[in-house]
Amino acid sequence: MKSAIGNAILINIILTFIVVMLGFLAGSLNYTKAFKVKNSLLNLIEREKGFDKDKVDALFSAIGYKVVTGGKLPCVDPKTGGIEGKLISGSGNGNYRYCVFEYTINDVVNNRTLKYYSITTFMYFDIPLVSQLLEFPVRGQTKMMTV
Repeated sequence: MKSAIGNAILINIILTFIVVMLGFLAGSLNYTKAFKVKNSLLNLIEREKGFDKDKVDALFSAIGYKVVTGGKLPCVDPKTGGIEGKLISGSGNGNYRYCVFEYTINDVVNNRTLKYYSITTFMYFDIPLVSQLLEFPVRGQTKMMTV
């Protein structure tokens, strides 16, 4: 009888370890996908020298980024301070949850205007009932581009 209780506890420990490891694996895969989406969006904006919503939606569709239906979650400007960003595209403007802010800087020394984009994509766990609660931002920024 004593060994039966010991085996039950050991099986519980093993099952708990397996569940925790599967959770880490799922989180790692979702985080990798969020970084892939962010980097693909950064490359697209830098290659096109600007933001094109139709091309971004086609890119997200090809990658398989999560489609958000009916969600109007706000986009929060990741920058604070003297530079104000302009929200170009956000969560209320389409099927995908991402935020793109455009920043303009006047370079008075070289007499030119520079711009760059700040991008926020989101990592999701596709678990029913909990999916909307587990949303983690992944942020990135393009290089400076002349206007």
